[in-house]
Amino acid sequence: MKYRSSILFLFFAIAIVFPDNCDAQKGLIARGDRKFQKFDFLQAAEIYKKAVEKYPESAQANAKLADCYRLMNDLEQAELYYALVVEEPGADPMSQLYFAQSLRSNGKYDVAKEFFETYSELNPADQSGKKIAETMELVKLMAEPNPLYQVELLSFNTAASEFSPAFYGDGIVFASNRAKEFFIKRLDLRTQNKFLQLFKVDKDESGKFKNPQFFEGKSVNGKYHEGPVAFNRNESEALLTRSNYTSGREVKGVDKTVHLKLFTISYSSTDDQWGGIKEAVPFNSNNYSVGHPTVSQDGQWLYFMSDMPGGYGSTDIYVSKLTAGVWGTPVNLGPEVNTSGHEMFPFIGADNMLYFASSGHPGLGGLDMYTSELIDNRWTRVANMGAPINSNKDDFGIIVDETGKAGYFTSNRDGGFGDDDIYAFSKQGVLITGVVFDPRTDEPVSNAFVELEDGRSVLTDTEGGFKFNMEPNNKYIVSASKEEYLPEEMSVNVSNTPAFIKIPIQKDLGIVLEVVVQDKVSKEKLRDALVVLKNSATGQVVECKTNGEGLCVFPLEENASYQITGSKDLPDPNKNYLTISTSFSSAGRKSGSTIFAVIDLEMVEKGVAIKIDNIYYDLNKWFIRPDAAIELDKIVKIMTDNPTMRIELSSHTDSRGSDKYNKDLSAKRAQSAVEYILGNGIADNRIVSAGYGEERLVNNCSNGVQCSEELHQDNRRTEFKILQF
Repeated sequence: MKYRSSILFLFFAIAIVFPDNCDAQKGLIARGDRKFQKFDFLQAAEIYKKAVEKYPESAQANAKLADCYRLMNDLEQAELYYALVVEEPGADPMSQLYFAQSLRSNGKYDVAKEFFETYSELNPADQSGKKIAETMELVKLMAEPNPLYQVELLSFNTAASEFSPAFYGDGIVFASNRAKEFFIKRLDLRTQNKFLQLFKVDKDESGKFKNPQFFEGKSVNGKYHEGPVAFNRNESEALLTRSNYTSGREVKGVDKTVHLKLFTISYSSTDDQWGGIKEAVPFNSNNYSVGHPTVSQDGQWLYFMSDMPGGYGSTDIYVSKLTAGVWGTPVNLGPEVNTSGHEMFPFIGADNMLYFASSGHPGLGGLDMYTSELIDNRWTRVANMGAPINSNKDDFGIIVDETGKAGYFTSNRDGGFGDDDIYAFSKQGVLITGVVFDPRTDEPVSNAFVELEDGRSVLTDTEGGFKFNMEPNNKYIVSASKEEYLPEEMSVNVSNTPAFIKIPIQKDLGIVLEVVVQDKVSKEKLRDALVVLKNSATGQVVECKTNGEGLCVFPLEENASYQITGSKDLPDPNKNYLTISTSFSSAGRKSGSTIFAVIDLEMVEKGVAIKIDNIYYDLNKWFIRPDAAIELDKIVKIMTDNPTMRIELSSHTDSRGSDKYNKDLSAKRAQSAVEYILGNGIADNRIVSAGYGEERLVNNCSNGVQCSEELHQDNRRTEFKILQF
């Protein structure tokens, strides 16, 4: 689309890095580079094409020609040349990504999947390619037109670019570089097209659009690019995206590029025109772009696009709150919305549903349009709007009326008038896509039977995917089943926007043990913890590493006794989780039942004392009482479960009595506890005793200080600390 190359070219082009190559400074390639660096991709492509014809083996010329076609949005030609580039040894990983994107935009989803995966393998810091590859089967589903949407190409479009409509009166205002008889015949030298200006179009009595008119006003539609625009609810003010210039002169940033800024204009009922242009936000900058505004219904929240530093990708979506008449510090919407790609053209609906365009989320190709909901102050549930709203070309700039069922959007899809065109849409229903998966393995379940209560049904594809068209504001029961799996059903409340659901069905394994391993204190589920299941009768051992939910699943025999052990190693040599084991039986359980177990792993640190609760001694005595034996048995079990562990067991007294007496008494008590542990099968080289008397009080109850019995009891304690894991 020409809009990309006329304004957003800077977001798509600045990532191109020209390698230092002596040959590249001469001849055809050097000439092409000069045009490219001025964003004159059309002329650059002609020069690079001559270089390719003359030097067909030149990987550099092929790569630059492919980049030109991509930035001019000629993705069929881009695909041809990236296909040559990726075959070169040591090809730039970005070429793999651009090739994959071109293939996807050209509808070649299976091959695109391969190269998205290759990109993430070569660039492990960016897993967006892997994420997109994993959803390629769902992309095929989304590419099938949803019959609940009706889309209409509007008749006022031309061969030029019309895009990003905004509601205004009973019509719309949009940006365009269409011809106008009194236009200044000045061209953007980078695109050889007219500069973008604002137009408005009203409806006649029958509801049909009239011919668009130039949007008049003081300081509106100036020398350079203008639009998109957003009006407040009573249409007294508007926020306008325009090129950064002052007094008719372009203002460039440190990168020698003219960026975008947000300006505000006001309507004067006295003059019956728009004017009074001024910068709208304090975070405008000469060095990055701010644009594509949309304002919430209450006028308090501004959403916009920017490539300001600190974002997640090339362009991100931000929000700013209006406070005392000033737009506050922008807040990035976060990684649920923003990706390593481009997020732009936001629109906030009357129900606070966010609509936006993205090249980074799984989609049909180019820019696709998505929705996201704000839940518990977090943007989530990002959903592709699917075909026919989206296509394998660029789809963006959506606006939705207050009913949530109709609106307009922009696309350069096939079948239009030529460049970007504005389409109207109405929604008769909602597309619900989903996946059936096995929660024990996180793997999709293919050929599962998915049925709605109204009788409609489908089989899942190879990636477990399915889809249905559902009526908005209704509740549906969706069931999933497959032979050898336990059937499952779930309730789905359908809103006015597309949604994605996941239905878990578990394989019928007979009696099942589900073990969750978590941190004892934080309750965080632990990934890659080792769970060992041992059949007490046969000695058979099965091992499992927990998944991201801390889960392991085991099939069990009937009427059998088992021991389960949980452990997890830490990279820090001074910290580790204590291994723990427990026993249970499947006696009395029937096939289809599930036994649930939770293993709480305690993180401990070498050399740090751990208090043993409820170790009490009779006055001036050191023999082990029955109540103390219960607690010492716990130490025996810890040492049994952790057979390489060595500990120091220490005893402490309060300050009453002489220092020497207390020292001797604590030594005897510690040794008595150690002998008890040794008597229960623990080797004597794994434990040492220490009596500290009153040397290590835990409070201020030292000699001569009056304290309660409770405070003295705090000092009379037994502890152990780990010397070796």
